[in-house]
Amino acid sequence: MAIVVLGLLVRIAAVALPGNQLRAPWSGGGDAPRYVLLAENLLSGKGFTYALRPTALRAPGYPALLAVVMSLFGDNYVIAIRWIQFVLGLGTVLLCSRSSARAFGERAGRATLVIALFFPTLIFVTAEVLTECIGAFLAALFLYLLTKEIQGPRMTTLGAMGVVTSMAAVFRFNMAGLGFVGLSVACLAKASRPTWQRVLAFSLFAGMVISPWLIRNQIAFRGEVLYSTLSGHDAVEGILTPQGRALPGDDDKIKAAEGWLLSDVETNAPSRFQLPSEAELNQKAWRAARDLWKQWGWRLLPLAYIKLSYFWLSIDQMLWTQSFSLRQRLFRWGGVLFYWVLLTFGIVGWFRTRRSAPVLARAFLLYAVLLTALHLPFPMITRLRIPFMDPLITILGGGFYRLK
Repeated sequence: MAIVVLGLLVRIAAVALPGNQLRAPWSGGGDAPRYVLLAENLLSGKGFTYALRPTALRAPGYPALLAVVMSLFGDNYVIAIRWIQFVLGLGTVLLCSRSSARAFGERAGRATLVIALFFPTLIFVTAEVLTECIGAFLAALFLYLLTKEIQGPRMTTLGAMGVVTSMAAVFRFNMAGLGFVGLSVACLAKASRPTWQRVLAFSLFAGMVISPWLIRNQIAFRGEVLYSTLSGHDAVEGILTPQGRALPGDDDKIKAAEGWLLSDVETNAPSRFQLPSEAELNQKAWRAARDLWKQWGWRLLPLAYIKLSYFWLSIDQMLWTQSFSLRQRLFRWGGVLFYWVLLTFGIVGWFRTRRSAPVLARAFLLYAVLLTALHLPFPMITRLRIPFMDPLITILGGGFYRLK
């Protein structure tokens, strides 16, 4: 109980210390101002636009949530959103704990509770006015339902997994990848219902929440955009700036390749009218990405290994933080070392899970491999890993403690 209370105090401090500042003192930056601008445009009646031109560069969920919080709390909206994320962070902890308890027993569930409370990245994102905290909560809920479905397949559980996938995709574009996992689980779990019925049920429920966004895009972009206009730009960044952190000269390289930058588009300034629609910009960026892939050839293979080291080992937090103060760099290095210990627990926990619950172990492995592979064409950094993999690592860490 004392350890749990300490974990709660640490998390309270993480959301209280930044006060009403948009960026926490330990933050390295991020896209918070862009989400705020979209929320302000929604509140002012301009719709989901930049400079009154439709946008699909950001998923709509977080700007819409910010707009609601702004309307309720006014100038204190940053404090309010952080406390909302504090509650969601605790929800992530509890969901991971219950997943571990279902899979490995109550003792493992208690171990996971402690691991999740002190997991450095899960604490870090709670104070960020960004989508990672909500993403981690939805991924933890998805993993809980996945565990439940593997242990006792039911159409209701599969439908709930579809709804969670759809909700996650509304808040973070890359979380649509959960759909591939859900479809695989629909085929993997041994159930009395035919596989085609289970796949159909998951697909129908997965389309429920996201379908208004897809319809909106078809109307706003006249059939040229279905889901997102960010994919091409991300593919270019995946080659030219895989570290995901803007360094001197990076903007020049990206603009030379695709002809535009996000900062040129995500603005209400009149300069936005000098560029074409996001649909055309995305197509241009994809052409640039394909040209870069051809130019790089075999060099894409070592680049993939480098990106995997950023994604799974957080090497980006050790090599690409020179612009931060020494105190902040030491803070991040310490967090990475602690993460490596927890990752080791998770890996060992998976191997032991394979012996005690092989089907569940295969489902967890499928989750990790599929979602990692889907990120390979794009930047692969710690921030992108956190919502997907860190809840999984906490669950398996509890399994390691129980099964050792």
